[in-house]
Amino acid sequence: MKGAENGLWRILGAPASLRHNPAQRYGRIARHLGLPPSAGMKEILDKMTSAAHATSIPPNIISSGPADGGKYVQTYGMHVVQTPEKSWTNWSIARAMVHNKNHLAGLVIEPRHIWQIHQQWKRIGKDIPRALAFGVPPAAIMAASMPIPDGVTESGYIGAMTGSALDDPTLRSFSSGTLSITETAPEGPFSEIHGYVFPGDTHEWPKYKVNAITYRNNAILPVSNCGRIIDETYTLIGSLAAAEIRQLC
Repeated sequence: MKGAENGLWRILGAPASLRHNPAQRYGRIARHLGLPPSAGMKEILDKMTSAAHATSIPPNIISSGPADGGKYVQTYGMHVVQTPEKSWTNWSIARAMVHNKNHLAGLVIEPRHIWQIHQQWKRIGKDIPRALAFGVPPAAIMAASMPIPDGVTESGYIGAMTGSALDDPTLRSFSSGTLSITETAPEGPFSEIHGYVFPGDTHEWPKYKVNAITYRNNAILPVSNCGRIIDETYTLIGSLAAAEIRQLC
């Protein structure tokens, strides 16, 4: 990347995996939410679900801030898409691989929220304005992993959970491109969460067009290296799904 000092980013692996120390087994996950490293999973889940009954606090829109954009460059970044009438801004994690210089190919799986919003734009015949942010606040990536109800904007949910508004530069400081409603590209194979990979197994998924990339020097690119346990699929997706199910039972 022209202009980037000492490389475009430093890579951080296993950002939400388990620690070897039994007294801080869930410490990395707890740190996402500002909890002490000794916090147990119950405290973590209680913190994440605390926003469900609190007043939503939308993010602060700031004029500038750190933001990075797009072979599987996207495993722990956060997609940002919005419904056509702008009533719902969704943050989510869905893998994406480089297709060519200006495109990624990434998952848009039914019935996930990104798919629901994709369908709304498809009905009006327009590609979806979108952003892909790397190195977002840790609490944001946890909310993006959590199956909160349809129509709930994650930024306000996080504000309610943490008690303060996030500083959100994403809508003003960069626009990374569009998500196509018509064009697809082959994606895969991918070493999956269950520890397997099927060589040559590809699927057609929508193209993510990259119009611009903004970055800061010495940025960190968090990655989730899926495979044999324990990885973020277990510590985040599994645990946070359990937290949401607990509220329904």
